[in-house]
Amino acid sequence: MTQTRVRFGAGLFLGVLVTAVFFHFFAPRYEVIKSDNVLMKQDKWTGNSWRYEGFKWKQITETIKDWKSVDAALLDALNIHDINDTNHLNAHMVRLKKKYPVLETFSDEDIMERIKYIYARKIMVELYFSKMEIK
Repeated sequence: MTQTRVRFGAGLFLGVLVTAVFFHFFAPRYEVIKSDNVLMKQDKWTGNSWRYEGFKWKQITETIKDWKSVDAALLDALNIHDINDTNHLNAHMVRLKKKYPVLETFSDEDIMERIKYIYARKIMVELYFSKMEIK
């Protein structure tokens, strides 16, 4: 009788252990992510994603857009021409580095990234705070 109980306990323990290992490594097919006020579910096997909206899971579809025509229209609207002219850009970088010697240690790409960052931050802050009334 005691041998039967030992076998039953060992079998129960192994069953629980195998089940736990299976559910830990193989069963979690979906990963649920909460970011801000958005609840998303992603299928780890296929890469499909869903967003929880209106008490339903709605699939997120990937759209690939060709932005070249939009970029060309915006450049034309802003009167910006020859944006890919590297000689023009290099001439400006040389003048900028001569005027501000601290920039000579940085590459042109790093300087351009910082210019984009500073310019975008300035525009965003001015747009935000110009519409907000501080009390």
